Amino acid sequence: MDASIYRLVWNWRGMFVVAATVAFLSSATIILNVPSSYTVKSSIEIASTLVEGRLQPIEAPDQVAKRATDRYFLSALQKLETTQGLSSSELMNLQSLKAEAIGPEVILSSVTTSGGEGNYKLLQKDIANQIVESHAGLYQSKRQRLFIKISSGKRSVQNLEQQLNTINEELASLKERAASQDNSLQIMLNDFRERINAATGEKNNVSGEAEIRELRERIASAETLRRDSDAAIARLYNAQSELRSIREEQSLNIENSELELSMITPSRVTFAPSKSPVPAGARKTLLLVSALISSLVFALIIVFIFDQTTRGRAKVLMEAQKESAQGEPAERRVE
Repeated sequence: MDASIYRLVWNWRGMFVVAATVAFLSSATIILNVPSSYTVKSSIEIASTLVEGRLQPIEAPDQVAKRATDRYFLSALQKLETTQGLSSSELMNLQSLKAEAIGPEVILSSVTTSGGEGNYKLLQKDIANQIVESHAGLYQSKRQRLFIKISSGKRSVQNLEQQLNTINEELASLKERAASQDNSLQIMLNDFRERINAATGEKNNVSGEAEIRELRERIASAETLRRDSDAAIARLYNAQSELRSIREEQSLNIENSELELSMITPSRVTFAPSKSPVPAGARKTLLLVSALISSLVFALIIVFIFDQTTRGRAKVLMEAQKESAQGEPAERRVE
């Protein structure tokens, strides 16, 4: 600071102190009596469901946050006007609303002074209810589809079980028949060997040869039936394998659907509208420091104005005295 300013302040130190004190006390009184500020906050968790094995919101939270400020906010204001009878000026004071998406949640926040937190709580509560209601239909529709899918899958598995039981019964019957055919075939083969052995010791045995031909035909027919039984058993085994594969797939789908049903959650208010004071200590201290600096500057300006005014008056007075002193001898010469 220039030395002339120090001299100016020193010469008018009384006025400087009075002006700075009055200005600072006035500013400090206003700052310290500023109404306390409060933050009203609430949070809504967006409905979620399993998507490719991962739990994801049913709707993008940032889109919900945008809709909260663009659409639900105006609707909530109109409802407050109707139900609470708020005036236009009171509604104008309810313009501090922010909606922010954090993870799967939408955070609503408002800053207000003492006395306004009640209306903001009602406002945020109505917006939260609108968000929950907007997702209720999607949530119920998703659950209903899962219920239908699970019920249909269980009926399909039940039908597959019945088909498998039928195949198991047919397999048991075919295996029993095949065993009987094996026994009959073995008896015929043994009889055929005996006839062959007996026929080799006899000559010109026409009847024996006829019996041997008949046995051969019967054996060939029995072998054909036995092969048919084996083919039928193989077909049943293939059908059994396919049905079991389908049953396992259906069972897995049922398990996934039941897991998804257990994981799906509706939109809900996780933190009801609540107020918390805004820390004002640091802010008021900064304002008081600014007020002190402004008061010193104000006092310096006042002192400067008074100093310039005093100097101007002194200069005018000196010029008047000088003109008066120069005019007196001239009058005497005239006489």
